[in-house]
Amino acid sequence: MKASAYVAIMAFVLSLAGQLFGQGQVKFRGMVTTDEANDVPVVCYGDNTVTVAMDIVLDDPNKLLTGVQSLRVCYDAARHLLSGDWVEVNGYYWSGACPKQYCGHVQILKDSDYIMLITQGQDNDWMVVGSDLYSIPLGNVGIGTDKPSEKLHVVGNVLAASESPWLRFISSLGHDAGISLTASGVGVNMWGVRRDGSSADLVVAESFPYPPFGGDRVAIQARTGYVGLGVSDPDCRLTLPNTDDESGQAVASAWKTYSSERWKTNVQTIDNAMEKVRRLHGVRFDWKSSGAHDIGLIAEEVGRVIPEIVDYEANGTDARSVVYDRLVALLIEALKEQDTRIAELEQIAAQQKSLNRRLESLERLIPQPSITETEAQTLP
Repeated sequence: MKASAYVAIMAFVLSLAGQLFGQGQVKFRGMVTTDEANDVPVVCYGDNTVTVAMDIVLDDPNKLLTGVQSLRVCYDAARHLLSGDWVEVNGYYWSGACPKQYCGHVQILKDSDYIMLITQGQDNDWMVVGSDLYSIPLGNVGIGTDKPSEKLHVVGNVLAASESPWLRFISSLGHDAGISLTASGVGVNMWGVRRDGSSADLVVAESFPYPPFGGDRVAIQARTGYVGLGVSDPDCRLTLPNTDDESGQAVASAWKTYSSERWKTNVQTIDNAMEKVRRLHGVRFDWKSSGAHDIGLIAEEVGRVIPEIVDYEANGTDARSVVYDRLVALLIEALKEQDTRIAELEQIAAQQKSLNRRLESLERLIPQPSITETEAQTLP
């Protein structure tokens, strides 16, 4: 008998020798190529041995099995293995400079070591490499279901907890990556959050089984961070669609605008404000897109008077929008000019009124000649 009496001693000896010669634990799977033999000559420690053709290395921290195609496994208790059986082996491997009886062999020595029969091939199995675990076959993994429809199909909740947890989705260059949110049922909508492969923008989109519903709802532009609500290519920090209904409108109790003198230079009062106001043209009109009635200004006309508050297309010719709130500054100065003019007119009117009173007083001091009745009759 060459096993049980030596197992504990050899485990200790091999551990020390492994530190010196670089040997250590290995884990692999393969196919038995020789029937199990027992009471063999002294070629390894253990009563039984088989030869295994390597298939998959599961754990080899010291890279001892690199290039190895077949090796002998030695163990104590019989497993009744036959040629063609598939096994998984976890044991201690020696290579290089080592005693003949266990050099190039895998020894099953510790309680945690084993050689066990497994299902032929790799189907429905897992690989363990170090602290990593992954599926060997190219199939789907189900947690809470025995019929997974995707690479990972989970029925239930998923928790990621750590100091700074991340859930990462990595696509091939030029392709989308994202998540979708929906509910079971017929005709329900689906929300998708994706990194657009062509533009690298972040897009929140809604889709329905039936057109014409759906489309991009929110787009965050890569590099600039510009946000589009209902617009896929925003060109401002926040862009809404050019529509005359609610989809192009916003409601708030206030819209605050940066305006401190700390951020301004070359400050000048708007001159000839009233003259500029007179050149503006308030109009009633109908929107071409919907026929909705509205009032406002014509951007091109405003641009010829106050170009600072008109935004143009990329061609620099076609006006696109008017910053209506900036008109407040113009109207304030126009109102002040008008107020000054009114004050001047009031002063002139007061002076005119004073002159009229003085004239009346002088007229009362001049004696009026009396006329006879005959003279009065001859008056024209």
